[in-house]
Parts: sequence; C-alpha cells; structure tokens
Amino acid sequence: MSVPSESFEGLPLDVLSLILKHVRKHDFKSLPVLRLASKAMNALVEPMAFGTATIKFTTNRVHCIQDQLSGLASGQGPNGRWTKRLYIEHLLPHADDKSEHYQFLRACQDQFFVKAIQSLQGVNWASFDADENSKDGPYLAAISSLTQLPHLESLSLSFSSEFDEVGFLGLDSFSKLRYIQLIRQPFTKPILDEVRCMIVQSPCLEELTIEAYTWLSVSGGQTNEENPSDREYLFDGALQGPNFAPRLLKFTVGNDATLTSKSVPYFRSLTHLDIGPHYGKIQDGFWQSLSETGVALHRLKLAFFTPAIIQYLTSYAGLNELKVNCRYDDEESLSRQVFDLVLPQHESTLQFLSFVEFNSNFWGITEETLKCVIRCKALRTVALMCHPSHDMVKALNLISKYALSDSRLLISRL
Repeated sequence: MSVPSESFEGLPLDVLSLILKHVRKHDFKSLPVLRLASKAMNALVEPMAFGTATIKFTTNRVHCIQDQLSGLASGQGPNGRWTKRLYIEHLLPHADDKSEHYQFLRACQDQFFVKAIQSLQGVNWASFDADENSKDGPYLAAISSLTQLPHLESLSLSFSSEFDEVGFLGLDSFSKLRYIQLIRQPFTKPILDEVRCMIVQSPCLEELTIEAYTWLSVSGGQTNEENPSDREYLFDGALQGPNFAPRLLKFTVGNDATLTSKSVPYFRSLTHLDIGPHYGKIQDGFWQSLSETGVALHRLKLAFFTPAIIQYLTSYAGLNELKVNCRYDDEESLSRQVFDLVLPQHESTLQFLSFVEFNSNFWGITEETLKCVIRCKALRTVALMCHPSHDMVKALNLISKYALSDSRLLISRL
C-alpha cells in the first residue's frame, strides 16, 4: 500500500533528517528516489544526495558514466545547484586499446570530462588522485579545470611515482586556497616553483600537507637523499609579501625535508604540527625559534625526540595531543625528561598521549612513568608500550588502582 505524501509533509524536519541519514548510510542509491515523496523531503534530499560528485572512468561504470557526465556537463541538474565536494580518479590513458568498453569510456572522457568539472561552479573542495594511468591521460586538463572553479578553497592532489620527473603541472594557477594537500607529488625545480607560487597566492592558507616519494634537489631534477628539500624555499615568497600575516594553523610534512628557523615567521600562528617518520633535517634552531616566537602547539606528532624538542615543549603550557611513533634508538635520558619534565608542563591540558613502536625499552610502562601519566587529569586516550617484566605487572596493578576518569587506556604490548 502506498503512503500518502501528506504523511511525510507532517513530519518534523529533524525526523525527516534522521530518516535520510539512515537511508544514506544503508541504501544510498535509493536516496535520490525519495525526492519524489514530498516537497519537504526533496528540499532535504537534494543537498544530501548531490552534495558530492565522483568522476572516474572504470569498467563498472560503463552503464552510467555517459548519463552522469552529460548531466553534469549540461549544468542543468541538481549537481549544479548542490555539489560542494568533487572527487576525480581513474582517468583513462591514451592507449592503443580497441576494446569496446575502453573506446566507449574514452569517448565519454574526451567529450564530457572537462565540461563536467567546469559546470560544478559551487565546488569548494576537490580531490584529484592521479594514478599511474593518469600520467598518459588528461591530467593537465583536470588540474586546469579545477583552477577555474571560483569557490574552490580546499585542494587535495595525489600523484603516483610515474609523475616523479614531470616538469609542469600548472599548480601556480591556483589561488585563494585555505587547505592544500599535496601527496607524493613530483619535486623537480619547476614543480617547486609552482607550489611556491600557489602558497604566495593563498594568503589565507590555514592547512598545508606536503609529502613525496623522494625529495628532489631544488637545483635540478635528480634525487638527492643526503640533502632533503629545503622547506624555506616554498615559504620565502609569501614572507616577502607586503601584506603578509601568518594564518597557517596546521602543517604536515612527510618524508625527508629540512626545516630551519628561517621558516618560523610563516608558522607564527601554527597550532598543529605533524612530522613524518623520515624526518630529514629538522634543525635545533627551528625549535628554538618556535619558542622565541611564542608558537604554542596544541598538537604535535613526531617520529623522534631531541634535547631541542624537549626544551621547546617545556617552554610553554597548553599541549593537547602528543603522539610519537619512533623506530629510532633513543637515549634513556630523553625518555626520563619527557616523563619528568614535558608531561608535568602540560598536565592540565593534555588529552591524547601516544608513545608506540619505540625500539628501546626506555619508553615502556613502569610504576614511575605511569604515575607521571596519571597526573595528567585531562587525558582521554593513552597509548603506551608495556614490556613483559616485573615492572609491567606492577604497572598494570597501578592502572587498576588509579583509574583514569572519562578515558580509555590503550596499552600496546611489544
């Protein structure tokens, strides 16, 4: 028996929203159909069903790709009104493939791809995954089309190793971005120049992630593992701007890189810093300059400790999250300073603490170290190593004695 549309019209909006969230989670394909139930339902369904668009050219989409892309390219459908997030992936290469599926998908890509992107004028967040096939596909057209989206604020670009020697991407045409994520991008000198220009043209940049397979020297295109890429080269253009004001809040750097005191003026508003496992050359002066400039990080993720880092962390209070994933050898004195000096400095604010995958035993739970942790009353999540020993038994007994309120204690046993 059909349900009268009036029954939906009478439901409160919060109830309708709950229904739609359930449908979106368990049966997303049926979500657009609910637009026909009532005007109220349609008003809620359209932003939810068409807020995100994904463009990809895979064989399992042969049955729908032409209708989707032609609809997007026309600019007349609901995507033109509601799409804010755009995913692009699996572009077709220019290959000598005579198969029917390839020829059909390639024709759709050639005819509709660029127009489909350009029609989504409301997009403010875009992700492009340039896999190994994209190297021989229209990746430049994809990037160029993204630069023309007037409301784009967040950009995520990911490249396969096939792009390592690429000398042109057109990244310098992006501007006014607030969030940039560059994963495994080529770092030849021309691409470095493009990234530098993109940062200069985004004075309100708040989050920046830069990772790569290998860092290529600024002076040429050859891999130079002993001299990681100098990060200051990317920021000095912005620092020289007449109206520069530091706004970057989150910075993630992966693989080998160099950070010195020269870049700290760009980081004066920084609250989150993530440094990947292959940390390159983070000079002591970088941490000293952070302290002298008054940069008080709320979140710090590291793969190592040095005396300079410990000195920085004891220079202020207010750290909320400290995560260290270390596979390098450490001295016992460093671990003692972290437990005895760093944790007490942030005991009123620290909510997340993680020390895992250390090679040495100096970072394992003991009765003494656990007492230092328990003094951090704001802790919600703890991840610590527990080594099989008499100290471990004592520590576990101590855990039950000093239960951390409103927290869950995660113990990684190596």
